Amino acid sequence: MKITVVPAQVTTLEDKIVGNLTLPQLLILTAPIFGDTLLYVILPPVLRLAVYKFILFGLFFIVCSLLAIRVRGRLVVDWLLVVVRYNFRPQYYLYDKQSRFGRERPQKPKENTEAISNRKFYGHINHHSLSVAQIIQTQKRISEPGTMVNFTAKKGGLYVRITQVKPQN
Repeated sequence: MKITVVPAQVTTLEDKIVGNLTLPQLLILTAPIFGDTLLYVILPPVLRLAVYKFILFGLFFIVCSLLAIRVRGRLVVDWLLVVVRYNFRPQYYLYDKQSRFGRERPQKPKENTEAISNRKFYGHINHHSLSVAQIIQTQKRISEPGTMVNFTAKKGGLYVRITQVKPQN
């Protein structure tokens, strides 16, 4: 017995029921029979023939037979649904990179509460107004043990935060 693997692409294959017609095509082609019967019963004069009823029957049959035609392997009904979905979609794509939807929140490392209370913050300093003495003092602070330096880039600027943790005795 020979076993073959069916690729995933083949699972969308439609079965031919009568000749080259598939089930969706047969349903579309039989819709005028039931639709015309419904129109014959509902429209005035009720259960009597009229010229406008014959015109509606013919138009409904032509529309349904055109919708059952295959173009590039798909029914015209499917192509119409693609076009309608495309036209009803939003016309503008808005992307907000500031949106926090779906982002993971970064986990902050747990810190010793005593070390947090012992921190000393030196304040904000504009780099244009630093004197030579302040630059030397800042370099000394950075080189001390227990000093943490955090760099942040916001709105085109680089922000440096120097925090010093006092050693525990």
